[in-house]
Amino acid sequence: MTLFRSILIFILAFCPLFSETIYVPVTGDYALIDSQIDLASILQDPNGSPSEKQELAEKIYTDQGSYNPFALLYAGLHFLSLKDFEKAAPLCVAGVLRSEIDARITKDETLADVSQVALFYIGEVIQEHLTALKEKNVWIAAFIDALYEFEQWDRTTPRNYDMNWVRLHSLHAFVESTFTPISEEEKQKIILRFYKELREEEKELRQGEEEHEDTYEEVSIEDGCYFDPEKRLFHHQDSELSFFVPSSIHPSTNEGKLDGFFEMSHEGFLSLDMGWSSISMSLEKDYEDALRRYEGDSHNVEKLYINKIPGLKERYLIPLQKVCVVNAFHIVKGCFSFDFELWCSPENEEAHLKQLQPLLDSVSFDRPHRPLGWYEWFISFFQ
Repeated sequence: MTLFRSILIFILAFCPLFSETIYVPVTGDYALIDSQIDLASILQDPNGSPSEKQELAEKIYTDQGSYNPFALLYAGLHFLSLKDFEKAAPLCVAGVLRSEIDARITKDETLADVSQVALFYIGEVIQEHLTALKEKNVWIAAFIDALYEFEQWDRTTPRNYDMNWVRLHSLHAFVESTFTPISEEEKQKIILRFYKELREEEKELRQGEEEHEDTYEEVSIEDGCYFDPEKRLFHHQDSELSFFVPSSIHPSTNEGKLDGFFEMSHEGFLSLDMGWSSISMSLEKDYEDALRRYEGDSHNVEKLYINKIPGLKERYLIPLQKVCVVNAFHIVKGCFSFDFELWCSPENEEAHLKQLQPLLDSVSFDRPHRPLGWYEWFISFFQ
């Protein structure tokens, strides 16, 4: 039996919840559950009629209380593939969060990842259909708005579907024939606790937005970066990059906003360039590109560690009015890349590198993480 359960765990973890590949017979209480799997199959079928899919998705959108969360989700994914964010966002939010609620109501620990699977499906559609950063940003904004409105929607939208639908994705469905339902009173307690959890996270998020707006000029925040002048720490929020800025190096600002430049003595300066991609970046690929970028003795590339972080160093000359030497230190973290580029004259190069070393020695991605709430969790999947 242990082996059988392990196999089932593997199957459920790596196959869609509404899989058309695997059919495992269920009996008893589980056999009586209305899963609405036929609706999901229509919306999921890559060879299905576009007009039939559109008609079904519109039907679900206009009568959302009659469909279980994954039917809502697949309708939302249909609209998302068409970039109809106004309809896609509320359906996808409802699909994910009602899935979470229904799973909690079962008190079945084998259903703990049902909402994560739903979110994974959304990520797949985004990766396939939303290729432009602007589209992703519009989608995230629509999704956050729908998150803010979920509690009101959930309170006013009936649950005219079989709330036991999610039990069919439990391990118990394959080894048992009965389950114990809970009372309506207990269901409401679980739902209200979930509302409270969302409200607390929303409050924190909104407060963060207000603080960002109120202190933007004061702390020089731009593109998720800020500088703490007291501790002399520079932070990049999204990637968790941080580093110490020595007192001899001064972050430059333009109208109170960080501009990515740092002033140094003796006509030298440091620039911080950031790259971003929707897929993880590769230090090895960047190393190969750097080797091909220039030819000749004036360009050198080497691998090194920047405070125990694997990185690259490029050194090259730029023939301006006066010859300028550039030392670029490159690191990669997931979907982000950073280049610390030191620009100076050849005669002052050694002194500037010594001045820069304490900053490089403090570069870190080790700032403590707090657990992601629902709002941050969604955004982290979509970016």
